[in-house]
Amino acid sequence: MGGGLAACFGKERLLPSSRDMVAHGMNTVTVYNNADVDGKEVDFAHNTGYAPDDPRYAYGLDTTMRMIWESGRCDDGQPVLWLTSRFGEKCYSWGGTPEPAFKLMLGEWQRRKWPEPFSYATDEPGGSGPRAAAARELLTRIKSWGLPIRTTTAGLDPETLGKYFDVWIQGEGGVSQKSVQLARQLDAEVWTYICHGVHQNMPFPRALYGFWAARTGVKGVASWAYYDNRRWTADAQGYVAGDPATRLSQVCVSPNGPLPTIAWEAIREGVGDYRYLQFLQDLMAHAELLVAELSGRGEKLLTAEDRQALDQQQLQRQQRIAELQPPPAIVRWEAETDA
Repeated sequence: MGGGLAACFGKERLLPSSRDMVAHGMNTVTVYNNADVDGKEVDFAHNTGYAPDDPRYAYGLDTTMRMIWESGRCDDGQPVLWLTSRFGEKCYSWGGTPEPAFKLMLGEWQRRKWPEPFSYATDEPGGSGPRAAAARELLTRIKSWGLPIRTTTAGLDPETLGKYFDVWIQGEGGVSQKSVQLARQLDAEVWTYICHGVHQNMPFPRALYGFWAARTGVKGVASWAYYDNRRWTADAQGYVAGDPATRLSQVCVSPNGPLPTIAWEAIREGVGDYRYLQFLQDLMAHAELLVAELSGRGEKLLTAEDRQALDQQQLQRQQRIAELQPPPAIVRWEAETDA
C-alpha cells in the first residue's frame, strides 16, 4: 500500500475495498512507502519513492497509515510489512535506506504510535550466490545499527539466512516441520505467501488460510492479489466487462464496491476456520490452567489427617479389587517331543 490502491480504485472506492479486506480476515498490509528525502531528512507527507508528478507521490506515510487505521486493520496489534527504499544492497531491491534516515523514520513512526513495522530488506535472496551474499552484508549492517525493528524477506533459505531475519516469508511449498522448528530455535516466525494458483479451486484457499495454517503453525498467510487487473471491471448493476487475464484478482471492482470471487469467499471461510481452532486451543489451555489451580487449592486445604484417610481409602480400594479379581492361573506349555 503506497498510493497504488488509490490509483487503481480511486479515493471513493479505496475505503470500502479496504474494509472488505478486513471483513474477509485481512488484518494487516504491506506498506510500499519511502519517506527518505536525501539520506538525512524525511518527509512523511509524500511518498518519495515516486516522482512529484506521479499520483502516488501524494500518499505519504501519514496518509497511508491513517487509511490503514480507518479501514480497521491492525486493530489488535498486528504489525505491518514496511518496504522503504527500493534500492537495496547492490540493487537487489529494498532495504537501502541509509542509517540516519532510517533512524529518523523509525523515531517518527514510534512517536506516532503506529503499528509495529517489519523492515523488508532485500527480495528473495535464496541461500547462495550473489543475492544471498548481498543479503548477508545488508542485514549485518542493519543489525549493527541496533534499531528496535524486526527484519523480514521472502524467498530465503532458512538454513543459510534464517539467523539474519526475524520473520521468514516462505512459499507454501517451502513450509515444513523442519523450517518451523528451526524458526523456533532462532526465535523467528514463519509466514507464508502465494502468488499463483489460489483461485484454481475453492478448497485450496480455504485450507491455506484455515486448517493448513493452523496445522503448520505459520504466523501469517497472504496471497497475490486482491485486485491487480484494471481491465476487469463491473458497472453499477454488477455486469462484468473486460478480461480477468489471470486467476489472481480476488475481486472485480464496481462503482458499488468490490464483487467477490468464489475463492475470495473461501478465504473468508478459511480465516473463520482458523479462528475457531484458535478459540478451541485457547479454551483448552485455559481449562488446563483452571484444573491445575483447583487441584492446588484442594491440596492446600487438606490436613495431614485428611491425607492419611485418603491414602487408607485408596489402599482399601486396591485390596478389594485384588480380592474380586484374583490373578489368573498360570498355564504352562510344554512342547511334545519324540524323545
